[in-house]
Amino acid sequence: MIDLHSHTTASDGILSPTALVAKAHGRGIRVLAITDHDTVEGIAEAVSATTERNIEVIAGIEISATLGDKKEVHILGHFVDISNAQLLAYCAFCRTERFNRINHITAKLRTLGLQITTDDVVAINPSGMLGRMHVAPALAEKREVPSIRAAFDKYLFDDGPAYIQKWHFPVREAIELIHNAGGNAILAHPGRSVNESQLFEIIELGIDGLEVRHPSQNSHQEEHYRRIAEHYDLLTTGGSDYHGSKDTDEAAFGQYGITPEILTVLRRASHKS
Repeated sequence: MIDLHSHTTASDGILSPTALVAKAHGRGIRVLAITDHDTVEGIAEAVSATTERNIEVIAGIEISATLGDKKEVHILGHFVDISNAQLLAYCAFCRTERFNRINHITAKLRTLGLQITTDDVVAINPSGMLGRMHVAPALAEKREVPSIRAAFDKYLFDDGPAYIQKWHFPVREAIELIHNAGGNAILAHPGRSVNESQLFEIIELGIDGLEVRHPSQNSHQEEHYRRIAEHYDLLTTGGSDYHGSKDTDEAAFGQYGITPEILTVLRRASHKS
């Protein structure tokens, strides 16, 4: 069992890197990629947690990139060098930008009459990257909304009353950043992220592969993206996108993986010098 898409408390997952590795080992997963949003801070702890377990952790990241002026897409990087200076500079930049974004979101919420501060959000995830997934439980804890889902449905959805767009980081630069750090650049969950013209635009920009297996994609979509990958000689990956907070996470964990043969191809294709 090889799962190449998962998240920890370093970004918006609910399990620490150590706890996630332990859970993966208990599920029979033998290779797990940690792909936190815009950070590699959880990788070292996750690798340390493999010492007494028969499991390998692949260093990864999920980069928030921009296609055109506004469209947000996520680019997975696998086999990245977590000591790469450019990658670490990007992660530091994102930490600042995410904090500033939360400041703006909470300010918007206060103008709408909700009692919430940035400190309330930081308290949800004091050591990790911040995002809307942390604003929502902060609102729920303060009883400003009845549930996390309600926070998104009423305030935090894309272009909603408290929505603030992320920073602009072009897809081409995201791909180059991953390549410079030695990794493969993979378009995450294309079925829920892009239409066909956007997909082909990203292929033209030099993406290495597509995440063909993902809980949000049915078997017809999986076959569709696999055929596109074959036609354009792209890599294929798969993963559960485990966060621990979604209703489907437990059933999906370890069930959207790839074969050892595909993993070998991915290793050989990585941009290590």
